[in-house]
Amino acid sequence: MEKPAEYLTGQEPEGEHWSTTDELVAMARAHRQGEEYPTPEELLRNLPRMLRGICDFVLSGEADVFHTAYAIASLIEVIEHVRDTPPRPQQQPH
Repeated sequence: MEKPAEYLTGQEPEGEHWSTTDELVAMARAHRQGEEYPTPEELLRNLPRMLRGICDFVLSGEADVFHTAYAIASLIEVIEHVRDTPPRPQQQPH
């Protein structure tokens, strides 16, 4: 199935098409290509700040349904990536 143009531009879908969570996670993954992911420790340390940011975005009144869902899907994508990535080898002291 060919993806609509919003997958290339990051724009809100038009008409009757509303993305599924899995489609939004895939879009977030595509947008994040080439960026470094946090370590599990960094993710856990920053999770409250990230969730507060999403909450503030919603409370601001500027967030629409699509962009709120995308923000949550982006967070899901990071968590899944970190969860599914093998741990980095621990450096042994010399």
